[in-house]
Formats: sequence, C-alpha cells, structure tokens
Amino acid sequence: MDSGRHEIINSICPSVVESIYKLILEFGCVPFISSFNGTEDCAYYKDIINDGMLWYLNDRLTSKDRRWRAIEDLTHSFEDQIVCLTVIGHAQELLELQGAIIERHETSVETHLMENQYSPGWYWLTIHDRKATKDQAIRTLVENYGLQESEIVVFGDQINDIKMFKIANHAIAVANADAKIKRYATLLIGSNIEDSVVKYIHQDWSNRYALKSEFDIA
Repeated sequence: MDSGRHEIINSICPSVVESIYKLILEFGCVPFISSFNGTEDCAYYKDIINDGMLWYLNDRLTSKDRRWRAIEDLTHSFEDQIVCLTVIGHAQELLELQGAIIERHETSVETHLMENQYSPGWYWLTIHDRKATKDQAIRTLVENYGLQESEIVVFGDQINDIKMFKIANHAIAVANADAKIKRYATLLIGSNIEDSVVKYIHQDWSNRYALKSEFDIA
C-alpha cells in the first residue's frame, strides 16, 4: 500500500529471538535481521562471513533498498519487533541449525531452507513467527476487506509459497520455480528472469478488459 501502513505485525517473541540468535552463533553463522521499529521496516547486518551473504547484501544495496543498515551489535536490533532472521550458508550446516531451532522452538516459529537460485550453492534459512505466513496474510486481507467472493491469484517460486498456493484459486509458478511448489501450481509460465509475471498480469488484464468491453457493447 502507498501509505506504508502495516495491517498486522506477527513478530517473534523477544525471548525466542534471543534464544535463536544464540543458537545461530553457536553454529558459527551470522544472521540478517528484519524488523519493524515502530515507524519503518529495517534490515540489519554486521559481519559478512561468506560469499552468499555478500551477494545478498550487494544485491540489496545496489537496488537502493532503504531498509538496510549496518549495526555495531546485532542485539541492539532486538529493541525492534523482529519479524525474520535470515541465515545464509551451505546446505548441511543450515540443515543442522534448522533441526536445532525446530527442536527447541517448533511451536513458536516456522523455518524454511532453500537454495538461492541466483547465487547457486548458497542456501537460505529463514525463521519467522508461525503466524507470519503468506497464506495467513491473504486470509487477513480477505476478511478485513470483505473479499470473500474474490478470486485469489498468486505467483511463487519457492517452498515458502506452498501454503499460499494451497488456498488460491489460481496458483501460478514460474518455470524456474522449485520443483516442490510446481506440484501445487494450477499454471506454469515462463521464468521470472523474463518478466513472465508482469507479462502474464498485463495479458490477463487486457483479456479481462476486452471481455468487459464486449459485454458493455452488447
């Protein structure tokens, strides 16, 4: 939304954030921390310890993402509402870290482990509150704005989109999406490096407008 207003913020419990942060450090990793400070969204970083993290940071800074800010001590970000911790590393180390987090905090948080298709060989482990999922966000919007009769059209490429795909009328996956999410897609389009999502939306909108014009004339 243009206003930047947040409908709802499902942040991770502060004590859980501290516990998970300690676990991440114990595994020799360093997270990126996404938060809301009461006024704006923030993305904090400190030590960049591998090329996967460097790729991500450079990508965000090149895009002039205003959320990003260096911080002397990542724990200072805990004053904000923490919405996500992202750890980037190799698959095996993150798989073990994911297991440790689930064992300790399975009822509080949800985790996703996936390879960054734009930086092959580097995996992302994301940790967020169990209520902070795309499907629940859609349900909140549908309920708050009386959109029960509307068709839901979603686009996705990673496993964290699966729950969203399950509730949509039209679940559209790009060609270079993870194989797991393609199983839930109602339609497969071109890759997202070919602007396939924008092209689909443009074509679909044009078709709907043309159809509406026909009925108006009739």
